[in-house]
Amino acid sequence: MKRIVLLISGFIFIFMLMPSKETLAADSAMIGEIVAEETTEEITCDSLLLFEKEYRVVVDTVSIRTAPDESAETCGVLYKDDIVYVKSIKNGWVGFKKQNVWRYIPEYAVVRNR
Repeated sequence: MKRIVLLISGFIFIFMLMPSKETLAADSAMIGEIVAEETTEEITCDSLLLFEKEYRVVVDTVSIRTAPDESAETCGVLYKDDIVYVKSIKNGWVGFKKQNVWRYIPEYAVVRNR
C-alpha cells in the first residue's frame, strides 16, 4: 500500500493507493506471500504555492535581495509590518517569490504570523 500526503493551505489530504487484485495475485504467486510496504511521499509544486507561511517584517526596513547573500544585488525594500509569504528558510535567509521570481531577506527581519 502506498500513502501520499498533500498539505494544501493548511489542510492535510491523505490518499491510500492499493494495487489491483490481479497485481496482488501475480505478486503472490511469484514470491509466495505479499509484503506490503508503506511509504510516505511529500509532493511539492512551486506553481501551487504549497507550504507557504505568512511572516511579518519586524525591522524598520530590510533590503530585498536577488540571492541569499549580503553582497547580492538589492531589488526592493520591505517595511515594518509588511507581510511576506515565505516558501523557504535556509542558512539565515528567508526565500519568497515575487512575480514568480525568488527573492531573499535575512531571517532576523521577520517573525511568523500566528
